[in-house]
Amino acid sequence: MAVPPHDALDTMAWAVGSAGIILAIAFLRMPYDASKDTVLDPAKSKSFALAFLAIGLYLFINGLFIIAIWPFGAIGGGVYDVLYGGSSSIGGLLLLAIGAALYTNSGLRPISYFAGIVGIYAINDVIAILTYRLSKTPEIAALAYLAFALTAFLSIPLTHVNNKIARWLFVIVAALFGIIWLFLASTFTLSHLKAPV
Repeated sequence: MAVPPHDALDTMAWAVGSAGIILAIAFLRMPYDASKDTVLDPAKSKSFALAFLAIGLYLFINGLFIIAIWPFGAIGGGVYDVLYGGSSSIGGLLLLAIGAALYTNSGLRPISYFAGIVGIYAINDVIAILTYRLSKTPEIAALAYLAFALTAFLSIPLTHVNNKIARWLFVIVAALFGIIWLFLASTFTLSHLKAPV
């Protein structure tokens, strides 16, 4: 079996998990004022922006790579690549938008609407994973996508109301989203590094 020159799925999962953890830390530490849709400390905003821009760019390019190779079963993963490539590229776009908004401190509300649509996309992935039993552990993969969707949905109240409960709920769910994806990433790494039979 031909091996791709880059394990796109493995690195994608690590990047997605990192994004979840950084989202949680960012909205725990940044003084974001939802009533003004602005971060009150531009230096903190810019530092987190750079992390989101880097991860977003990687996920977007990686997603396009996964999408491009999926028809070539020997080097791609077929239907799995449709699932992971699409979410990697759209998630990358979302992180690029978050990073640009934080860097310029130009507001996150419009991006939260895009995040809501991305959340709907992720729910469709959850349904596909469970219906077609995609991945070796479809329940864990579905949980990872569900956590992604919930984080996306919770970005809407986070950016619209100054409410500690909404903020903490977002932070907790984003952290869980990151942890689940990092667990999934570790299973990808371990299974992909296993010697071929």
